[in-house]
Amino acid sequence: MNEIATRMPLNSMTASHEVATSEETRLFITQSSYFTAAFNGAIFDGPLRLYFAQAQEGLALNLYFELRSQMGELAEPRPGRVSRPNLFVMIYPTEEHFDLCFGPPASAMSGAQATSANPSPFGQDLVLGLMASEVESDLATHVERAASLLRNMMKRMAEA
Repeated sequence: MNEIATRMPLNSMTASHEVATSEETRLFITQSSYFTAAFNGAIFDGPLRLYFAQAQEGLALNLYFELRSQMGELAEPRPGRVSRPNLFVMIYPTEEHFDLCFGPPASAMSGAQATSANPSPFGQDLVLGLMASEVESDLATHVERAASLLRNMMKRMAEA
């Protein structure tokens, strides 16, 4: 079975500069340019949302359990439908998927390989794009990066 990665077009509901203020205007990651049809697995736990291809399930579980151990109470499920920011961690199976979802890589000009994206705002949430090969080679660095983003999100939310 061959998989073809395609970039999903942005529409007026998924522009990354919009700010979600209610359930009606909430942005959906599955309708954004960050989502690819290759994602057929997900883990939702509190403010953490991991999306991955089934072939990366073991890797995603490793990342999740390492993050969970660092996050402590930050990962506790939120009661009811209280709206607070989420961190979407997208684990792309290939460099092609990553490039299609995060736009043309800056590395294309220098001839270097693409690397993980900087966190991108998505309404009140953040999207962190990772390539599976990078996570496999340096899990600890990616766990610390995602945990740091979650801590900062929760700190900003508490101050608001």
